[in-house]
Amino acid sequence: MLNPTSILKEVVLAATVSLVIAAAFTAPIFNNWENLGVEDWDEHFFFQAVPHRTLLEYKQMPLWNPYYCGGSVMLANPQSRFLSPSFLLILLWGPVLGIKIEIFLHFVIGLLGGYFLARSYHLDKLVAWLPAFVYMLSSMFVLPISGGMTWFLSVAYVPWAIFGYMKSFKQPRYIILSSICLVFMFLGGGPYAFTITLLCFILYTILNIPRYGIAKNVLLTGSILIWTICLGAIKFLPSYDFMNTYPRQLTEYSGYSVESLYDSLFDREQKLTTIKKYFDEKTYDQQGFWSGLSYFMDENGMYVGWIAGGLFLLGIGLHGMRHWQLVLLFLIFLWLGFGDRASPSLWQLLQQLPVYDTMRVAQRFRIIFMLCFALLAGMGLQTIKNFLLHKLPGVSAANGIAFIVILILLGDLFMVNRASFNEAFPIPPITGQRSDNQTTFIQISKYTNYDKNGFLKPNELHVTSSWSALYPVFLLNMGTIDYNCFTNPDIPKNAIPANNPKYKGEVFLHEAEGKVEISDWTPNRLKIAVNVSNAGYVVVNQNYYSGWHADDGRPIEKWNGLLAIKVSPEDKMIELYYRPASFVIGGIVSLLMVVLLVLCVFFRDKQPKILKKIFRKEEEPVEETGSV
Repeated sequence: MLNPTSILKEVVLAATVSLVIAAAFTAPIFNNWENLGVEDWDEHFFFQAVPHRTLLEYKQMPLWNPYYCGGSVMLANPQSRFLSPSFLLILLWGPVLGIKIEIFLHFVIGLLGGYFLARSYHLDKLVAWLPAFVYMLSSMFVLPISGGMTWFLSVAYVPWAIFGYMKSFKQPRYIILSSICLVFMFLGGGPYAFTITLLCFILYTILNIPRYGIAKNVLLTGSILIWTICLGAIKFLPSYDFMNTYPRQLTEYSGYSVESLYDSLFDREQKLTTIKKYFDEKTYDQQGFWSGLSYFMDENGMYVGWIAGGLFLLGIGLHGMRHWQLVLLFLIFLWLGFGDRASPSLWQLLQQLPVYDTMRVAQRFRIIFMLCFALLAGMGLQTIKNFLLHKLPGVSAANGIAFIVILILLGDLFMVNRASFNEAFPIPPITGQRSDNQTTFIQISKYTNYDKNGFLKPNELHVTSSWSALYPVFLLNMGTIDYNCFTNPDIPKNAIPANNPKYKGEVFLHEAEGKVEISDWTPNRLKIAVNVSNAGYVVVNQNYYSGWHADDGRPIEKWNGLLAIKVSPEDKMIELYYRPASFVIGGIVSLLMVVLLVLCVFFRDKQPKILKKIFRKEEEPVEETGSV
């Protein structure tokens, strides 16, 4: 019987260690906490700033983003994060400092998840830290964050989601934990982390049929999927509606080569700028299985070092037969990670399936095979410690040697990977003078990128600069039209920039004579004063998208890809607002599921008979000896 006091002490100790390690590891990003970041950080500061302003200043749900590509969806954008619980930090501290505190928080979450997942594999309290450190402190997590990929924060929930999934075979209540983690991934702007983890569950369900049978596996995975979709419906439905309207079809070549896989795991040069070797050898973008690099280091890096590599080989050699599902998952996701370079290509086969056909960059499947790698490395260290327990007098000697190994590995990860944070935020804050008159919102084509020395020349871009200027333009209450929206070239951008000769204002008349002006401008609602002598149209200089309505029920029409509404001389004031049906339906479903979840918590002992029959309530105590 597990001792509640012992469990509580372990949780408190694990949380304390995670907080200390995360604080030390992320310290460089707070050296100049107001600084902006390189590469994609401009875009992602922008994605935090728009809902921050919409919620706090306009008191509206951020459903629409008038500042992006001529007007586009905000909630339905798969990268939006404002429904994530951690977005509260951005509301409290602003887009720049808030997201940096979020980075620290997600390191804590990921370290704790890695630790408890390792404990579920019967690694002891000391050794269980090795998989947590290998997974969260490798450059796999650091480099994408340094480059501004905020969706990668959701990777911190992956160990927790898998922990809940594994535990639910014995204790069904863990289905809820796994589902909540999957929902947090998607709400946190991590569709890749979500879909990749879901694929892991599906594959593990198939691999686990010999042990638990078809009915139990299908019911468990199906329950997790249903809870996840229903809890997250408030974002799942709008995102599905958007992606279904503008499907993203990609044919980019990607995947690890043997050379880039080796370098990513063991080369100590792990920075955003570490691609010079491939340019010198002319193998950057070279196709083939053995050599070449696709994308920059933020899509490849996962440095763990030779100590972790040796422990992994020991773990897979001695425990691969017992944990064959874990080994097969490692191999399958490694195969997917080779992407287009492997023959046959499992990645190309996966891209024939719905949802997965919108994915890019095969190297992102390292999210799972690195977790398998970390767990198997932990098993390797546990084997060494168990051997020492039998050969050396006393427990302290074996613990001491295991502690030294973990400490050396931790020091190596700090020295190599933490350095990326030193160059992630080198750009001093950019301030803009925003007009107090809210009706002065205008849209421009684009502005030049910037680095620590200021704004660059047109079309200039490098690794240590921003790769857009959405954020400083937003600070001026202006929108940027000419941008590769969601990396999907098929999304129309019909709004007319203010520097275009065809520009007639943010609202103008078509087939009507008179005057029109914006009386009150907000991101999701527009009040427009109209004075016309004949019937015609008021055109709003934003992209047409279904979900726009008029207060009086008149239809919103499309005119040259822009929003338009028919008016007559009787009209003096019209009001438009954005509220898609997918948001309303999804919100109702999510609310009902939250209520059901609360009821399940309070009546958790009233379990249906079918679940009691399929899922036998069995406790699986953690073996303190570390037997694997």
